Amino acid sequence: MDILFRKSKKNKNSNNLKVIVKPNKGLKQRRKSLESPIDIIYSKCCCCGTNIPVKANITKFKCGICHVTTILTPVEMTDNNIIDKDLVCSVTYLDSIIKGCLSKVKSQNSNDKNEKYKALEPISRYVTDCFHNYEVLERSFLPKSKYQSHTLIDYQELEKFYKLLMKLPTRRPFYRMLCASNDLLKKPGNALNYIRWLLIIWEIPFVRYCLTSKVYSKFDSPEIRAVSYELTKRCICYLSNISKTDKYAEYIYCLKYMDSDIFLSNVEKINLYITYQLTRIMYRVIRRNVMKDKKNDNLFNSNANNNNFETNNDIIRNSDPNIGYNNRNSEPADLSPASDPLIDDLWNITPEDIKTIEIDRGGKTLRPKGFKFKTSQYEHNWHIRSACKLMLILDLANSKRGGNPIENYNNASMSASKFYNTMLDFLDNKQDFEVWRGLDVGNRLSLLLTEWSAPQNQNNSTRFSFCNYPFLLSLGVKISIMEYETKRIMEYQAEKAFLSSLDKGKTIEVYFKIKIRRDHITHDSLKAIKEHQGDLLKSLRVEFINEPGIDAGGLRKEWFILLTKSLFHPTTGLFDHIKDSRLCWFPINSSSKADTKIHSQNEYYYLLGVVIALAMFNGNILDLKFPKALYRKMCKETLTFADYAELYPETASNLIKMLQYTGEDFSNIFCLSFEVTYNTNEKDNKGSKKSKKPNVITVELCENGSNIPVTQENKVNYVKAWIDFYLTQSVAISFGLFIDGFNRVFSNCKSIGLFSSEELERLLCGDEEHTKYDFQMLRSVTRYQGGFMNNTPVIIWFWEILEKWDYKLQGRVLQFITSSNRVPATGISTLTFKISRLGARDSEDLPIAHTCFNELCLWEYGSKAKLEQKLKVAVTESEGFGIR
Repeated sequence: MDILFRKSKKNKNSNNLKVIVKPNKGLKQRRKSLESPIDIIYSKCCCCGTNIPVKANITKFKCGICHVTTILTPVEMTDNNIIDKDLVCSVTYLDSIIKGCLSKVKSQNSNDKNEKYKALEPISRYVTDCFHNYEVLERSFLPKSKYQSHTLIDYQELEKFYKLLMKLPTRRPFYRMLCASNDLLKKPGNALNYIRWLLIIWEIPFVRYCLTSKVYSKFDSPEIRAVSYELTKRCICYLSNISKTDKYAEYIYCLKYMDSDIFLSNVEKINLYITYQLTRIMYRVIRRNVMKDKKNDNLFNSNANNNNFETNNDIIRNSDPNIGYNNRNSEPADLSPASDPLIDDLWNITPEDIKTIEIDRGGKTLRPKGFKFKTSQYEHNWHIRSACKLMLILDLANSKRGGNPIENYNNASMSASKFYNTMLDFLDNKQDFEVWRGLDVGNRLSLLLTEWSAPQNQNNSTRFSFCNYPFLLSLGVKISIMEYETKRIMEYQAEKAFLSSLDKGKTIEVYFKIKIRRDHITHDSLKAIKEHQGDLLKSLRVEFINEPGIDAGGLRKEWFILLTKSLFHPTTGLFDHIKDSRLCWFPINSSSKADTKIHSQNEYYYLLGVVIALAMFNGNILDLKFPKALYRKMCKETLTFADYAELYPETASNLIKMLQYTGEDFSNIFCLSFEVTYNTNEKDNKGSKKSKKPNVITVELCENGSNIPVTQENKVNYVKAWIDFYLTQSVAISFGLFIDGFNRVFSNCKSIGLFSSEELERLLCGDEEHTKYDFQMLRSVTRYQGGFMNNTPVIIWFWEILEKWDYKLQGRVLQFITSSNRVPATGISTLTFKISRLGARDSEDLPIAHTCFNELCLWEYGSKAKLEQKLKVAVTESEGFGIR
């Protein structure tokens, strides 16, 4: 290339120079080819999902983000691409090769490492050939027994295969297997039309080990960790994109019947991957803060000699702050855990310690005080996006696990807490929630297809938010988000009322005030709610007529408790009290909705829905005896046999016996048809035409069900119809009114959608302690006022008395002070608890409780026995503002 500098011909007197570039002949030809019109299309990377501009006529391209080659035109496999049509991964064959190689090593009796490596080369060659070809993996580790027909892989044989490799005296065959797997993942080609090969690689032990700092075996090395990390990120990406393939249903089926330990391991692996990516974000924030301080220039070099990892990407020892970053998109370079020395320190720190984290380097420390993950730090991170999408698939599969009484598989549904990622406790949840509120997402499953439904030449405009994946957020984070939204709604309603009062020239309450009589609590509450439908979203204030007291939270708690107790009383007839389970459920609706007697009763179902919603909206705990089926229906989750068994355990046991009976005389033994018979409590009901008893009603479970006998072939359908009748159809009217009342409060509160049924129950009812309360934990967070301290004799006696009392009395103490004997969903340590001194003298008066502030007021009693006697009278005989 020639560069000439000439003066401009237009103005000879000018000193401006004109730069003339004369490209060589090769560049001219290249420019000529570029000047020709080229059709550019946007194609998504099959791994990270990045939109890449490519020529329209190419058959494949390589992504510059994840370095994976995407095939645009399917390639037909030829015999040259297949190593051996009979080659499979086999534990037996691998074991025979290992024994032959080890015997050869022993016979050589040489200390030369090269000779040993050469003797073990057949092992490396065998695993490389197997893991370099997806077709070999597809026909390997197939389930052999009928008990494994529900799985895609024989996980026991696969585990033995990996253990054999990890017991070798050298890590070379294992490392070669990892490299072969990585080559296959980088150029998958037609392999993405299948899934078994991917699940086999996903189960390699170091796929999980590489994300932790713990050394697991002699095989642990920076090289193995680095390659394992490459496998981890690509497996997660491919599996997260499986929803757009025809293998999605097969994968869901595999997850549904997967062994509980393996399923939990998958959840933990993905959570570890998310945690690692978030740790990198936190590390970069720390590093940026340190780079701003010139006094810490030597911080990164002080312990360089102690670095366990030797890598060219050592971002700790580089003084240039841009090293380790991708200049193309200003995103950090994709470093493996082996390339992040500081990560080793961060892994040893629990999330609970992050607020006070101290990383000692050269006598200096780094403290990310009040650190919060901002949306800008993770919303464009393709690692986190793909991991969350895959976790969404596992969460959907988890909702389908278990629930079948005749299946003896170890596939119980996991608790919601198993999916929590504790690193997200340090999420800027308000900012993330605001991003989520702007999204218009129909349901969770649609999230899997949203990204792929956009035009090819456009990037997906949907912003990423962790609230789209609420199963990752702990219950405490979700509660704080709800408190943030409800507080904002209450403030808006108060401001709106204030402005309306100025505009209309009359007083408008900024609170939702309820005035009730203690003896007519149900009637007065229903009247107040009906008359103030527009005030339900205001901050609630309760006043008991002819009683002293200003509501600062305590009266509101008492109103909720007394009202729910009244509504659930057997005399109201609103609920059936099931003796077998000691739970309450809606009665079967045998009368029409137009019935005036039933219509007056139905108002109470609407009232209960409003009351329960108000309790959640105002942060109060209720003592409810509903089964899990209610909360699952509220969250629109699918009901299972386990839900019915919890409510009707005796009937469920009989249904299981029927399902397990396999005799040919089934129809003659049971003599059942598709209909159900139940008793009604309505005295004026004359019964059905088929039933001779006046209070017995028979209903068909399907059309012409009385003429359809239950047989071996349709008995499962009969049980499904039976459960659907008792949990859904028969209670449709009363539950519909209940949910209408609930939605009247929460229709505009989106944070309620973050909670699963399990979390919704804990949020509403708290955690009930069945044996003993953890008062040691409560004592550690208790605050003292008026001169009391933790070592004051009265305080010491108080805690000793509580520890000595039985469970019921402990509950009465908690209810006396807080108006509820239940522990908050986030634990007793989150309960605000205070003990104050009434006076510096002995007294005959009883202790006093301020339930508004969870405060107990004690006198300076002269003895422990006197304190115990006064406290017992106070907690067992008190009601309202006095002694009953």
